Amino acid sequence: MGEELVFDEQAHVKLLRAALGSSAVAKPAIHLDALGDGFFSFNSFLIVARDLEDTGMSAYTGAAPLITSNAYLAVAAQILATEANHSGGIRMLSAINEIATTALDSLDVLPRPSGDQYFNISVPNALGTARTTDQVLAIVYGNNTKGTSKGASTQPA
Repeated sequence: MGEELVFDEQAHVKLLRAALGSSAVAKPAIHLDALGDGFFSFNSFLIVARDLEDTGMSAYTGAAPLITSNAYLAVAAQILATEANHSGGIRMLSAINEIATTALDSLDVLPRPSGDQYFNISVPNALGTARTTDQVLAIVYGNNTKGTSKGASTQPA
């Protein structure tokens, strides 16, 4: 499963960088340890993967209304579908292996055993969570400062 995730995410990066052309930003300084875990074991991989996949889903959902090009919106929807597949698999593995997780923010829907939902669906509407750019950046950078563009103060220099 891990190799498939890596391949899919690398393909997304290549696709998005090609679509953005000269507007693509340099590799962001995302510090995965800011999420509180690393890739040290199967359990820590699932914790970080759950954090990133669920955050990615909410980022695409939140960005959808901002996309004015139907062609770009179609590709974003396809990427969202891929992220949803990833998220569902990771959340199920987390539940089966009883891996405890902590909330990323107030919008987070925790999987079992920490939460009570297998899927990343907000209730009562049964819709996926949508996050703003600031909310997504706060999670991936581990920094809740509005408009953040760099990691938390615990990030190594």
